[in-house]
Amino acid sequence: MEIKIEGVGKYFGKTEVLRNISLDISGGQFVSLLGPSGCGKTTLLRIIAGFERPGTGQVYFDGVVVSGGTENLPPEKRNFSMVFQSFALWPHLTVREHLRFPLKHHRFVEPEIHKNPRRRIEETLEIMGLSPLSDRYPSQLSGGQRQRVALARAIVVRPGVLLMDEPLSALDAGLRLAMREEIQRIHRICGCTILYVTHDQSEALAMSDRILIMNNGAIEQNGSSADIYYRPATPFVAQFVSNSNLLKGEWQGDIFSFDAPARYRWTVPNVRDALKQKGICPLRPDQLRLTSKPGELPGVVQNIQFQGRDNHYTVSTQIGKLRIHIPEQERYEVGQQVFISLRGYAETGGLAV
Repeated sequence: MEIKIEGVGKYFGKTEVLRNISLDISGGQFVSLLGPSGCGKTTLLRIIAGFERPGTGQVYFDGVVVSGGTENLPPEKRNFSMVFQSFALWPHLTVREHLRFPLKHHRFVEPEIHKNPRRRIEETLEIMGLSPLSDRYPSQLSGGQRQRVALARAIVVRPGVLLMDEPLSALDAGLRLAMREEIQRIHRICGCTILYVTHDQSEALAMSDRILIMNNGAIEQNGSSADIYYRPATPFVAQFVSNSNLLKGEWQGDIFSFDAPARYRWTVPNVRDALKQKGICPLRPDQLRLTSKPGELPGVVQNIQFQGRDNHYTVSTQIGKLRIHIPEQERYEVGQQVFISLRGYAETGGLAV
């Protein structure tokens, strides 16, 4: 199902939570709404679902207005399913009964499935690996199993749109990684359009066909995972998605110059003109390296965080603190004098985008 949003805005009281949101989502795409808490992403999802009315603008499903002006179709008349952050399972229903419920009540279920839901239920239980658990109640399931039930209930009707509001935030780190693969597999099987709300950059980058970066009620950037990560359009996107250091200086083509207090000139390709015009150079922590040899930008190690393969360093310099990620075998100590240089661009993978 295709979704089109035109000029959607929303106020809660005097607070503007959405500002002139417009976008087109092709049928079958996996699109993530990514941004910090309070940026408006869940409100936008609720407007698409019909739980909230837009203050301005329209929402279309396959070219038909479902929200906007005098039209506001209730949620039950829109062809979507939703997976909530809290799972929202009914404690008195078994796993199998959770799947039977939407097949009885969802108005877009095919008539033959509506009359004889058993085959669809068994098929979905098998897809989700829930067949051995089909007679259990939610209280008898682990967190990961409950999340699979919530996903199974959402996809059993084969909706045109699957809306997901931070569905993995209640799970531990290991389960989140496993459920990412599960959601990707579901998308391949069902082929439905997915809108996925998250504040976790790694989730959005790993799973999405497109990412919409939201900030203060507006879309700051709309693009592929690689585009968002390697070519941020704004300082906010650079810092929020890839934790970039933002250096201030001057640009001449791809040459970035800055004083610290000596003059340094670094070649940094593929930076957007919008950032160059502001005199900003975004450098991800993996684009910088440390050495004990003088001649590059001097600094002092302030903090180290062990991350397995890499160590994450915070280095104090005359242009501020810089975050730098280097392999674990390249070790420095807190308080040590170091020198910072730019990695060769091919080393960072940036030329591939």
